Amino acid sequence: MKKYLLSLVALVCAMNVFAEDSWVMKKFTPVASTAGSVHTTVAGDGSVYVSSSVDQDFNFANKVVTAATTSTCVVKYNKTGDEIWAISFNGSNNVRAMTVDTDGNLYVAGTVTGDQTEFIGTDGSSKTIVNPTRYDEMWGEEVVSGFAGYILKIGSDGKILAAQQVNPAGPTSGYWGEARVNPNKIVVDNGKVYVSCFYNGAVESLGWEGRYVTMLDFDTFETYYVSDIPGAGVFSLSSTDLTGMTSVANVMATTDADMLDDGLQCGPEAFSFVTMSGIVGVAFIGWGNETLTVPGQTPKDFSFDVQGGGLNEHAMVLSMTSNIENMSLEYHAAPQDKEYTQYNLFGEMVGTNIILGGTFSGQFPLDNSKYSKSAGEENKYNHASFLATISPMTKTVSYSWVNEAEDESFTNGMVVTGEETHVGTTAAVYNFRTSNLEDKGSESMAILDAAQVNDQYVALVSTDGADVVTMFQEMEPSAVEAVKAAGAAEAKYFGIDGTEIPAPQKGINIVKTADGVKKIVK
Repeated sequence: MKKYLLSLVALVCAMNVFAEDSWVMKKFTPVASTAGSVHTTVAGDGSVYVSSSVDQDFNFANKVVTAATTSTCVVKYNKTGDEIWAISFNGSNNVRAMTVDTDGNLYVAGTVTGDQTEFIGTDGSSKTIVNPTRYDEMWGEEVVSGFAGYILKIGSDGKILAAQQVNPAGPTSGYWGEARVNPNKIVVDNGKVYVSCFYNGAVESLGWEGRYVTMLDFDTFETYYVSDIPGAGVFSLSSTDLTGMTSVANVMATTDADMLDDGLQCGPEAFSFVTMSGIVGVAFIGWGNETLTVPGQTPKDFSFDVQGGGLNEHAMVLSMTSNIENMSLEYHAAPQDKEYTQYNLFGEMVGTNIILGGTFSGQFPLDNSKYSKSAGEENKYNHASFLATISPMTKTVSYSWVNEAEDESFTNGMVVTGEETHVGTTAAVYNFRTSNLEDKGSESMAILDAAQVNDQYVALVSTDGADVVTMFQEMEPSAVEAVKAAGAAEAKYFGIDGTEIPAPQKGINIVKTADGVKKIVK
């Protein structure tokens, strides 16, 4: 199961190869308060799941879904668009990522940001996660100042099968102490659920330490207030019941304390992971001194240049967790001002290579001759999207692309399917041939999330005012053979770029029969 923030529909619109009525389009109206909780994923039978924040009751599947203020929900459609069920997550929380296993079970990762959240299934039974991050505020009032992470397993019938929480441990007191666990990706692979997250404070259940900066209370001039410095990591759980939570890897700032006290709160600024058959690779962009820790191995230190005044480089690391000492790649870049940087990373494993995309600022770590627009002072804070193929085995970057078409370009996500790779940015979707990342053009499109499974089912989700709009369809994996069986010796075949080819190839093919019928096949 692959799930990404990007648009595949751009290909459809630009090439006009899907009939307009081949898409199923559905919407529901939860009055979404934040786009950050809008996600989608697709099951092997074509069922589509969509999540959203919600602040009012709404009707779905002939049922009134009662939602508490600032809650979230998940709804299910079958592949023809029938409304199947809706469930509520009542209490302040966010959905951050979703995926489905081969049995059709749904997995959801997110954060509980209020006192607690009750997850209510279709049978009325529920599980509640209590947020432990409550602290005495400096004026004696108790406040919630952190996020607890959660992972849910939900059956295809909408029943809550299992729930697990990941608790951060922050300071015992102090307004400035925000302990958080904020998931950003979830994958089911080889009988396990893998979840990546950013975290502030210690995550004791995973053995992840926290880093803190001493703060000064200007009323008492005591230095007992502390502020958490973020780290990042990936952990696994049993896909059966979400037990056995185990650290796979974590990255934490280990810059000298005096540097931290000067306000240089170094930490990983982007983090992602890839997995295939239980093999996990992690990628991060960081600054200062970062330490990668994998259970059973000697921790590996990475030192990135730190200068006074907040100027420092932002380097990129890619490491296979099976052997971090010998299978870690490190790419450095020129100094960039920390205050104005923002990054993200997306990755997929294709054979023995990793396709990595994301956002960077300043000098590009994988190719120092490229910048996030220009090297001029007036543009030094710009951001650019990139795409690269990296081989952990040979320790080489075989190709990289940096977007130079936009003044500011943030990558929203990436999808790799068959022979095509698509990168969604804030303004457009850029298309490439996976084998060599040959540029295949771009289209203007904005989608909040997209998912595909088995190169057969595709789902897209966006918002339109108070509506959450979902488009999905089934492609035809057997259409090529069907055309041949129909005696289509006169059929013509076209690649994704519209170029005629002599025979079907791996990936997406356009088949035009003698009678003019067009089909999209895999």
